[in-house]
Amino acid sequence: MRILLIPFFTFISFNPLTCSSFADSRLLEAFPLSQIRSSAAGWKYSQSQSTAGDITYRATLISTNMIEFSYPYAGGTNVSLTIRKTKGDRYVYLEVEKGLFTRSFQNGSAQVQFDGQKPIIYSLSAAANGRANIVFFEKEAKLIEQMKRAKNMVVNLSFAGQKPREIKFQIAGLRWNH
Repeated sequence: MRILLIPFFTFISFNPLTCSSFADSRLLEAFPLSQIRSSAAGWKYSQSQSTAGDITYRATLISTNMIEFSYPYAGGTNVSLTIRKTKGDRYVYLEVEKGLFTRSFQNGSAQVQFDGQKPIIYSLSAAANGRANIVFFEKEAKLIEQMKRAKNMVVNLSFAGQKPREIKFQIAGLRWNH
């Protein structure tokens, strides 16, 4: 009697905007493709566990508008908005696949507007490892609470060598209890 073993693989689409592997604790951890859930509102939720047993929760949303850059980042790109919690630390950050945020985010800021209301200024900080395609919001707890109550969010900020851009998100339906 012969037994034929057939390997079975499941392919899950991978988007580098929502998942990467970096040693910097302020950035993303290795993502073992566990418990991915999407909501009707567009938020993608995930939960992963590190080899040390630390659980990381994420909620990621892709911008509704594409940002067009000139040379050397020619072409359109979306921006991802991610909320991440691991080991009690919570972060909210923007990540762009093409392009770089300006290097002035050590004391930089962005204007954030919820549902057409008056814009609120949020301080931003650069990634600790120097990656220029990610910026972190300060006062993330306040930002998350505002995001839970709003339907739309517009972020106005600068990119290196480019004019300031508006990044639009339909944030309605955020479920974040971490």
